[in-house]
Amino acid sequence: MTTTSKVEVVTQLPFLTDRQMSLLQFLHSYLQDHRYMPTRREIASFLELKSDNATPYLSALEKKGYLKRSGERVRRNLELTETAYEKLELESENDSVN
Repeated sequence: MTTTSKVEVVTQLPFLTDRQMSLLQFLHSYLQDHRYMPTRREIASFLELKSDNATPYLSALEKKGYLKRSGERVRRNLELTETAYEKLELESENDSVN
């Protein structure tokens, strides 16, 4: 990091519940493996929910700035934001310390 410390970045990033963090990690992992985002059905399956019930989890990540939807109404219109990558990097560093 440049001029801001990691502590400052952590306090600036919106809090995620364990379930939201798990979903963010799933989206990132899926994107790395497949080079595109999962469908709503795949997300719901990961969360062990019906397809329509995954929407509130995605909306929460979007409201917190970790996820954005492209303007196109396509099945895989989700994108991780820079904030999401920062959060994932910090989580990874925390996991390696613990």
